[in-house]
Amino acid sequence: MGAVRSPLEGHAFGCLSLLAKASGRPREAISAAQGAQTVVKSYGSARMLSLMAMREAGGWALLGDADATDQAIVRAHRLYAKGPSDADPAWLEFYTPAELAGLEALARADLDQHERAAAGAEQAVLLHGDTFARNRALYTADIAIQHAVRERPEPEAAAEAASRVLAYLPEVRSDRLLKQLHNVESALQRHAAIPEVADWLEEYRTITAVS
Repeated sequence: MGAVRSPLEGHAFGCLSLLAKASGRPREAISAAQGAQTVVKSYGSARMLSLMAMREAGGWALLGDADATDQAIVRAHRLYAKGPSDADPAWLEFYTPAELAGLEALARADLDQHERAAAGAEQAVLLHGDTFARNRALYTADIAIQHAVRERPEPEAAAEAASRVLAYLPEVRSDRLLKQLHNVESALQRHAAIPEVADWLEEYRTITAVS
């Protein structure tokens, strides 16, 4: 009975970890992710363990602990490399190599490792291929933001990525993407004197004005 219950318990802990991180409570996010790993460990799904290790990494990153984040990320990649198993729950199908790369990129961003975050988000977009348009749009927005806020900003690269984000509209329409576009605008505003950036800002405002 315990083995049947484990994936559901692990999933619940994982959701708690996500909620805690979204609410700015990194220690709770870490604790919930570690609880998930304890529950899932005996179930036989290395991929699910990998996801929960990456959830833990996200908590450590939000807390600003780079060493603990790296350890959790390395563990997540090592577990993922073990491959799928019959014990993997159906809902885990979203956790592809692209998502693994994307989640690491988000952790890198929280650690202010902007170059690595941009590269990871770019990898996530490439690995998604033609699937999951919403995810590709969100990660492309991340690329734009990271290029804009890195220690040595690359506003032209940021504007190029930001233009790719606009290309997803109106096919992809979600509150999260609209919020990300607003974040891109905020990040690029400081580089408004660059022609490519100015052009993007004008295009963005035109599109959102008529939406």
